[in-house]
Amino acid sequence: MSYHEDRSPLLLKVALRQALRRMQGEADAFSQYEALAGNLGWEEVADAAAATRKALADAVEGVADAIEATVKIQAAATHEHPEGHEHPEGHEHEHGHAHSHPHAHPHDHEHT
Repeated sequence: MSYHEDRSPLLLKVALRQALRRMQGEADAFSQYEALAGNLGWEEVADAAAATRKALADAVEGVADAIEATVKIQAAATHEHPEGHEHPEGHEHEHGHAHSHPHAHPHDHEHT
């Protein structure tokens, strides 16, 4: 697994958590819209706001599940590379030769 693949679960987890916070904020806002519309007697608006709030709450649950799955993938990746899979200069990679840089680079040979 490459250096970037090892970091992918962490990056995705961070992005999902940010999305989760935004969605929770929007669900809270729609709860307030629902209450306001209800107080004004605008039942159709209150119902629409309630439906939107419910959809956001369902989406929040889905994102929370995705975060949980990402945490498991990250834990598995960490378990595969307990040393943190840092790529120091000259790191011996799985195909048997040293790399001087963790990014993609041309090779003179075929990998087996």
